[in-house]
Amino acid sequence: MEEYDFFNELCGVALATDKKVRFAGVMDNEGKLLTGKYRNDIHSPMYQSSTAPDENKNLFYASYRSVMQARSFEPHLGQLKYQLSEFQNVKLVTVPLTVRQDKFLCVSLDLSDSCEKTIAKLLESI
Repeated sequence: MEEYDFFNELCGVALATDKKVRFAGVMDNEGKLLTGKYRNDIHSPMYQSSTAPDENKNLFYASYRSVMQARSFEPHLGQLKYQLSEFQNVKLVTVPLTVRQDKFLCVSLDLSDSCEKTIAKLLESI
């Protein structure tokens, strides 16, 4: 299986994990979205704000930078499992996928009081 096909299938698995998952995508270490899938009922995708050529306006690149900054604490705190960013309209979870940590799963979730169960199911499924 080619890498793209594997990542595309992984996005489908992430979407099937929980009905709160709006979008699942895989990005590289430059914040470039390699593949992604939306839940069928999403009419206003987050992706529009993530395709900006200016990396300072690219949500995936910002997520990548945030994860890389958090990784600097790993020697003291242990390996980073995921990072959660909560915005007014959506929650964004970023998970390192590879040992080299050059690919990341980015998942947006509907807002809810708690997303711990969804994140736990997501981590189990990948």
